[in-house]
Amino acid sequence: MTALLTITLLTIICATSLYVTSQNANATTQTASWQQALAGAEGAVDQAMGTLNSQTWTGWYTAAKPLPTGKPNSVNPIPASGPPASGSYNYYFPSTLATSSPAGTADESGKTVSSWVTVDTAGLPIKSGYQEYRIRATGVVGAPGPARVSNQKLDNQLRKISLRMDRFTGSAVSTPQAARRIEVIATPVTNSQFPRAITMQNWLVMNGTGSIIDSFDSGSNLYSNNGQYIFSKHKSNGDVGLVLSSKGNNVSNLKDNAVYGSLQYSGPAVKKTSGVKGTVSSPFNTKLNPVSDPTATFTNYSSNIDNATVVASGTTATSPTRLKITSNNGTFSLQHNFTITGPTVPPGGTAQDTYLEIWVPGDYNVTGNALVTQGAKVHVTWYVDGSLSVAGNGYSNLSGLAANMSFLAVGSGSITLSGNGNFIGTFYGPLRDVSFTGNGALVGAVIGDNLTIGSNASIHYDEALGTGSSVTFSNYAYASWFEDNSDPARSMAY
Repeated sequence: MTALLTITLLTIICATSLYVTSQNANATTQTASWQQALAGAEGAVDQAMGTLNSQTWTGWYTAAKPLPTGKPNSVNPIPASGPPASGSYNYYFPSTLATSSPAGTADESGKTVSSWVTVDTAGLPIKSGYQEYRIRATGVVGAPGPARVSNQKLDNQLRKISLRMDRFTGSAVSTPQAARRIEVIATPVTNSQFPRAITMQNWLVMNGTGSIIDSFDSGSNLYSNNGQYIFSKHKSNGDVGLVLSSKGNNVSNLKDNAVYGSLQYSGPAVKKTSGVKGTVSSPFNTKLNPVSDPTATFTNYSSNIDNATVVASGTTATSPTRLKITSNNGTFSLQHNFTITGPTVPPGGTAQDTYLEIWVPGDYNVTGNALVTQGAKVHVTWYVDGSLSVAGNGYSNLSGLAANMSFLAVGSGSITLSGNGNFIGTFYGPLRDVSFTGNGALVGAVIGDNLTIGSNASIHYDEALGTGSSVTFSNYAYASWFEDNSDPARSMAY
C-alpha cells in the first residue's frame, strides 16, 4: 500500500510537472513567434517608407481597391510604375527570412518570417503639395507546437495567435501562426515653417463653443475669394500638431469645436475631439527651433512711431531694409497710426515687392484705435523680444497674404491676439504662451508653447504658407504609427 501510494504521488507530481513544462514551452514558442512577426511587419514598413522617399517602385505591383484583408493576390500581378492613385493600391512582398537559434539550442519560433505591405492614399489629404499615404504591413511567423492556448490567460489576450483560423481573414490555417499588422500614416516633410494651422510644444485649450479651425488656399480662386478666406470655399487641411498635449495640470481640450483637419498629438489623450473632421492620431513629434535676436546690422529708428511712415526699399528677402526701434526704450506702443510702404512708383511704373525687418527690443502693443498699415507689395518680418499684444483690427496687411507678414517672438513670454477683426499673418514663438480672445480670426498660422482660444476666435490656415515657391520637399516621415489588434474573425474590431 505504501509503495502504491508513493507511486501514485510521484505520478501526479510528474504529470503536473509535465503539464506545467508543456504549457510554458507552448507559451515560449508563441511569444517568440509573436515578437518575430512584429519584426517582419516593421521591416515591411521600412521598405515602404524607403520606396516613398526614393520613388523607385521596382518590385512593387498595383491593383484596384478594396484592400485585401489578407495577403494580396499575386496571380498575374501588374507592375507599379509610380505611387498609387486614388482607387488603387500598391503592394510588395519582401523576401522571406529564415529564423535561427544559437548553436546547440532548439528553435523556439517559426522557421520563416514572411510579410507583405500595401500603400494607398486612403482618402488622405495633400499636404504642402504632396500626397499623404497609408502604409499597412503584415508579418507572419509559424507558431510551433500544438494548436492550443497556454495556461496564461493574460498572455492569450495579448498575443492573438491564430491557432485554427487566420484572425484577419477568417480562413482556416493548416498550422498555428502569429500575424501582426501595423498601420502607418506617412506625411511629407518640407522646409515650410508653417506646414499646419497650429503647432504647439504643449497644450491647446478651446474655451468657446463656436470656434473654427480650417484652411483655404489664397493661391487658388477655387478655395478663396480673390485670395481671401471665405467659409463657402474653405478646405479641411486646418491641421493641429501638439508635441506634448499636457503640461502641469493643463491637458488639451478642444471642447468639441469644429476642426476641419487632422489632430496629431503626443502625451495624454486630447479631450472632447468629436468636432475633429479629419483623423485623430498619436504620436506626434517635430522640432521647433527657438527664436534668437537677429545678428545682422540694423539701423536704429529713434523717431516717434506715432503717425510715422517707414519706406521698405529692400529688394529681396535676403537683403531687406532693417530697422531697430530705439525710441521709447525700444518698445512699440502705438497710439495712432504707423504706415509701412514701398518706394514711390514713377508714373506708368509698376510697384515691386520690397522687404523689411523690424526689431522691437521691448514690448509690442497695438490695441484700441491704433493701426499699423502694411503696403500691398511689402513683406514684413517683426522680431519682438518682449510681450506681444495686437488687436486683429490693429494691423492692416493690405496684401491679404499671410506669407507677407510674420511675427517672430524671441524667447519666452506671451502673445495675445484680441478683438473682433481678422489678423492676416503668422506668429512664431515656440516658447510663448499664446492667447486668442474676442470673436476675430487669425488668417495664417501659429506656432507656440501653448495656446488658449477664448470666446469664438477662429483660425483659418492659408495653405499657400506650405506650398510657396521657396518650399521644397525633403522626405516622408511617420505622422502616426499603431498596431492593428483587431480580430475580425472573432467579431473583435477596434
